[in-house]
Amino acid sequence: MGEVSGARAVLIYLCDAAFTPHTAQLDETASDTERTSFFVAARTMVRDGGQ
Repeated sequence: MGEVSGARAVLIYLCDAAFTPHTAQLDETASDTERTSFFVAARTMVRDGGQ
């Protein structure tokens, strides 16, 4: 759960295969990367402090 302006809790559900195409296709031979997945790129950005 995250927070938005006003410190109110929010849950966001993004249910589209475009966000993680390899995972959505259950492709065991290829993992999603920052180049293929919005979620992987966002996780990397948050982990690295937005740099």
